[in-house]
Amino acid sequence: MHNKVKDTQRVFRKILESLSRPGKIVALETSFAYRTMLLDETMDILMTLLDREVTFHLVGDDKETIEEIEIRTLARSAEMAEADYIIIPKTTSQTETAAVFRQAKKGTLLDPNHNATVILETETISMDASYVLTGPGVKECQWVDITDANHWITARNEAVTEFPLGIDCFIVDLGGSCIGLPRTTVMEGVR
Repeated sequence: MHNKVKDTQRVFRKILESLSRPGKIVALETSFAYRTMLLDETMDILMTLLDREVTFHLVGDDKETIEEIEIRTLARSAEMAEADYIIIPKTTSQTETAAVFRQAKKGTLLDPNHNATVILETETISMDASYVLTGPGVKECQWVDITDANHWITARNEAVTEFPLGIDCFIVDLGGSCIGLPRTTVMEGVR
């Protein structure tokens, strides 16, 4: 029998670990096949974080997937600039991906947690030395490679320059791995 409560507890622990140790690759190990355009691991994150109190925006506006997210989580779809969570499917163009980081809400000085969390799907995440991560939760530095990050890294870094304002991010790959990039993490290319 499939137990979504235990699944969401497990996923919550995994994504919390990924945010508290930026760049650490965690395996989400989904056990449920959703019928959406998104990766099953992305849907597991949405099932864990979304509820009737928050909004989301799916880049690409796939109506069936939006409806599935609304039914499963009770969250409401919203315009990108107002959304609490922004989902970037793996099929999104590189230009659109960079635009998300520029348009997403970054919070205010009075309420920096009124920001967006971006959930980005990509082909692969590995420990190769393409980018170096530094900041709280990273011992000295952490090396990581994310497919096509060179197309959005500048926009992401601009979005987190005015701490405590910024955007938190989860990156999920086709193999079910996930890393967290909190707004406090600096990500720089080494190539």
